[in-house]
Amino acid sequence: MFLNMFQIRISAMKVLPAICKDSKEYVPKVTDILAQLLQLDESDHNTPTNTLSQIYKEDPVGTLKTVFNHVSSTDDATEREKCLQFIYKKIIKMEEKLTSEIYDLLLEEGKKIIPESDATEFGLVMPYLTASKLTKTIAGQQELVNLVAEKAEIDGSFDPLEENGQNVNRVMMCVDFALPLFNANIESTKFTKFYCDQILPNYDAIGTLKDGSTLQYHALKQLAELSTHCGKLENPSLHVVQIFDKLKHFMPLPPEDADLEKMPNLDFTSVECLLYAFHRLARQCPDFLTADPAVLKDFRARLTYFSRGVGGCKK
Repeated sequence: MFLNMFQIRISAMKVLPAICKDSKEYVPKVTDILAQLLQLDESDHNTPTNTLSQIYKEDPVGTLKTVFNHVSSTDDATEREKCLQFIYKKIIKMEEKLTSEIYDLLLEEGKKIIPESDATEFGLVMPYLTASKLTKTIAGQQELVNLVAEKAEIDGSFDPLEENGQNVNRVMMCVDFALPLFNANIESTKFTKFYCDQILPNYDAIGTLKDGSTLQYHALKQLAELSTHCGKLENPSLHVVQIFDKLKHFMPLPPEDADLEKMPNLDFTSVECLLYAFHRLARQCPDFLTADPAVLKDFRARLTYFSRGVGGCKK
């Protein structure tokens, strides 16, 4: 009985393209039904996918609009994901049907999806947007940066333990997509401030998450890259001090009662990232180290001790 029902369903789907070809008014309804069937198990998945592809060839705009409407109207995460996979993995490969109208539709609907997307949906749509014509103009690049900034919620407070750590993954995923967009015309200032003021103070909490040490390293690497295109800061010392304090954590003072010839155990990757970010941002407050002789003396001692570790690694 199960086999017969399976065969009936497959046979029914296979005749749908012919029906839609002769009667275009059925395209929206048929497309919506097939969009729901995209979430079938892998063994059943190919038939609705292929059927929907055939209907798309007959009416690209109508089919695409219906699938996007289904994405926006359903709360089923699996349905949304399967529909977006169909659009941004399969449709974009059918280049013979990618007219300017289709390109614009993919862009505009993609931008609407991003604010409410989960991690999987974000990862499906953003690669298309960041490879689109938007990146060819300064205005388009800025639009994408603003879209990512909104998704990352960099204007709000940050709790790394919120959503079982998914909050951290969301921010870092957003920044990964934003980084290639920054340049001399598109500044990373807001993102840099967020990392200084929100990520660094929560560095230890991030380390308690699953794969915490990997997330910590990635955060410092992102901070270094963000600092490259950071613009003018209103109060640079307020942000630089966050980097400096974290840098001192990784560059300890030499122990008073220990063998100074013994190589300290140092985290070179973290220090490299923080030193670079410090160098980039501290130029906006050039007296940060020299204003207080004690601070400068302390930092010199840390640098000297750290250099012993570097020398020890070379031996």
